[in-house]
Amino acid sequence: MNNTKLLILSDWYLPGVKAGGPIRSVDGIVQALNPNIDIWLITSDRDLNDSEPYSGIETDQWLKRDDIHLYYASPKNVDGIIKSELQKVWNSIYLNSLFSFRFTVRPLLICNSLKINKVVLAPRGMLGNGALQIKRNKKQIFLNLAKLFGLYNSVIWHVSSKFEKEQVLTYFKNADARVLTSLSKMKSSDEYFQNMPDEMLRMVVVARIAQVKNLDFLLSVLKSVSCKYYLHIYGPIEDRDYWHRCVTEISSYKLNVEYKGELANDVVLDTIKEYDLFVLPTTGENFGHSILESLTASVPVLISDRTPWVNLEERKAGFDLGLEEPSKWIKKIEFFSELTHSKRQLWRIGAWKLSLEKLNQSKLIDKYIKLFS
Repeated sequence: MNNTKLLILSDWYLPGVKAGGPIRSVDGIVQALNPNIDIWLITSDRDLNDSEPYSGIETDQWLKRDDIHLYYASPKNVDGIIKSELQKVWNSIYLNSLFSFRFTVRPLLICNSLKINKVVLAPRGMLGNGALQIKRNKKQIFLNLAKLFGLYNSVIWHVSSKFEKEQVLTYFKNADARVLTSLSKMKSSDEYFQNMPDEMLRMVVVARIAQVKNLDFLLSVLKSVSCKYYLHIYGPIEDRDYWHRCVTEISSYKLNVEYKGELANDVVLDTIKEYDLFVLPTTGENFGHSILESLTASVPVLISDRTPWVNLEERKAGFDLGLEEPSKWIKKIEFFSELTHSKRQLWRIGAWKLSLEKLNQSKLIDKYIKLFS
């Protein structure tokens, strides 16, 4: 094991699933860098919005699993353990959030007071326009105060795309923002998956049920689709008021849409591969783990142009479209519906080939090691 010691602070970690991408992003780092870096991770002892801790996991003590040190902190002990660990010597501190008070803001205040040299912060798409629309006034006030008091002046910003770097520089023009695509612990498939033919277009969404995922946009598109289809939705319901509005829309227009519940990370790939098209009209993703999972499952994607996944059509891996013209989404859904089974396989092969490129991560891992060393 390398002598580099890395302390990661993340609101949520496995076995949690409800926080979505940020959990998988930090787990990608943990799995890829172990055992090259000595990793210590502090997280909460429960999933997003849960009132009870994880079952079967010891809390408020350091655990060691596969050479990784994990601390699942109960609410009363979060601040104390973080403050205690920040007094120690680390090569880097990694903050897996932008707005979290207990896991980012307060620890960053401590780091600044201790003049800790290397703090790396991942905003996880929180500076995107879509994310900032949620509780906008509160977030704008916070960002203005953060700039005024120089809260983020000394951090290294870890961003997942040039697009996200631009978002950071919009608010912090002198930021040291470094682009490193998110790591994934997924393994590439040796061959593409060929699914069975069906007269209906089988579409799937795998995402948190939240405004930023823009599910209501997709439902409005489906009202005007003339082909035979069904849409299955998987993911934790984060915003129940938003989901209630979506359910009302589904019922009012008798859309062929069904909510299938949450998916454990280890069954996502096998679930997605049975569908013809993955759809996600998100208002902003800093990476999009479910998009990569879909491509790995040989399922082409129909997504917005507000993710790092672009120029999909030329790869025959799907389409990345703007949200300004819903009619284009209608046409692409009907395009996929009209493809013969054999022609659909060409798009499935294109999706699979793109995933092979993205999952060749050896050079990317070296860059992460350099970032934290």
